[in-house]
Amino acid sequence: QPVAAGSSLSLFSATRDSRQRQFTQEFQFTGAALDERLRYTAGVYYFEETGFEDNPQQFVLSTPFLLSAAGAPDAAVIAARGTATLVGAPFLYSLRNESVAAYGQLTYEIIRDLDITLGLRQTWDEKEATLRNSLDGSVQTVSDNDDWSNFNPSLTLDYRWSEQLNTYARIATGYRSGGYNVRAQTVSSFKTPFDQEELTSYELGVKSDWFDRRLRLNASVFRLDYTDRQIAQFEAGSGGASTRIVNAGQSQTDGFELEALWVPMAGLRIQAAYGYL
Repeated sequence: QPVAAGSSLSLFSATRDSRQRQFTQEFQFTGAALDERLRYTAGVYYFEETGFEDNPQQFVLSTPFLLSAAGAPDAAVIAARGTATLVGAPFLYSLRNESVAAYGQLTYEIIRDLDITLGLRQTWDEKEATLRNSLDGSVQTVSDNDDWSNFNPSLTLDYRWSEQLNTYARIATGYRSGGYNVRAQTVSSFKTPFDQEELTSYELGVKSDWFDRRLRLNASVFRLDYTDRQIAQFEAGSGGASTRIVNAGQSQTDGFELEALWVPMAGLRIQAAYGYL
C-alpha cells in the first residue's frame, strides 16, 4: 500500500513465533568374539522433527524500485520518484523431517597391537515443507517433498607401540542431507531443493601419555574434501529478508591440531591446544 507523504512509521518491523518438536530413538548392540580379537557395534537410528514458524515482516521500499522490479514503463517509474510503498511478507512455514539409519562397526586385531576398524552406515532422509509468502509478486502457499539417501563407509588402522603411545590412520566419509529453502522468494526457488553435501576426510594422528600419565600429548593432521558443499547466502527482495542455502561445488580444507595436558601436582591441571586450517 502507498505511504502518504509526511507519514511516520518504522522502516522495518517483524515478529516471530517458532515451535519445534523432535523425537529420536536408537537401538544398539555391542559385543566381542574370537577371544575378543573381534569387537563389534551395530544399531538402528530414527529421528523425527516437526517445525513451524510465523515470521511476518513489514517494511518500506521505494516505489520506483518496486515498479522497476515489476517491469513497469520508464514513465511510470519517473512519475513515482519520491514516493514509497509499505510492503508486507507473511513468511509462514512449516516442515517435517524424518531420518532412518542402520550402522555397524567391526574392530579386528590383525596381529598383536595392530587393529583395523571398518564402519558402515546407510542413511535415508525424507523432508516435507510448506511455505506461505509473497512469491513471484503475489501471496501464495506452496508445498513440496523430497528424499535423499547415502552410504558412508570408514576405515581406521591403529597401532599401539606401547601402553603410552598409539598412532592411527583414518579415512572416513560423511553426508548432510539436502533440504528446502523455506524462506524462498520464488516458487521455483522453493521447489528446487538444495542437494546433499558429501565429505571425505583423511587423518593421521598420534596419542600419547608420558611420565606416569602426568603429561598427555596428542597431534593430528587432516584433509577434508567436500562435494556440493552447502553455503548460506543472503537474498534481498520484496518478499522479505531471506537467507537461502545453495550448493557451492567442491572445496578442500587442510589442517593440523596439537593438544597438551599436564598435571604438575595434585589438584593442578594445565591444558593447551592449537589448531591451524
